[in-house]
Amino acid sequence: MILGGWIIEYGILVCSALLIFSLIMIKRSKNKRIASERIICILVTIMYITILLNTTLFPIPVDPLLISDRLKEGLIERNNFVPLKTIYEISKGSSLSTVLTQLGGNLLLLSPLGCLLPVIFKVMRSLKLIFVLGLSTSLIIEIIQFLISYRIGISYRSFDIDDIILNSIGTTIGYGFYKYLYPIFRAELFGINTKRLSR
Repeated sequence: MILGGWIIEYGILVCSALLIFSLIMIKRSKNKRIASERIICILVTIMYITILLNTTLFPIPVDPLLISDRLKEGLIERNNFVPLKTIYEISKGSSLSTVLTQLGGNLLLLSPLGCLLPVIFKVMRSLKLIFVLGLSTSLIIEIIQFLISYRIGISYRSFDIDDIILNSIGTTIGYGFYKYLYPIFRAELFGINTKRLSR
């Protein structure tokens, strides 16, 4: 079994190094409030990405005996290439908690990207670009899961087209948070005029 804890450990180390560098840059910056805002968002984004990778790709079963046991017990994920099939099945035959966990979880999974990246990069302040980013990121994750499953000979994570749909929508939800709610938090936390978000 390959665990992903090392990703979080490296993420913490990178964030620590960036934090020291950031404090130096903030001290030298003319506009300390905007510099602080972007640096905080960069650090949060790095930690988010490490958690995202750890959540979506790990643990990976590589022990032949473990894989054999999973096959015998029928613990195999089923791939879905039919749009809305999984969403329909979960919505129709599952409890409310399952619906919220499965569908809500996939909606929220990439939503931080839609909120954080527009703060860091001005070029990302477009709903269209954010949607394409969410779609591309989700597709890459699903393809990696599929390739790892193919390589180890067992579907440890399923490729699901509905995950891509929900993740993409979730990214636009994150952008909506950036566009309409973040300015309120921004003014409170950093004392920055909300009109600068559109620049």
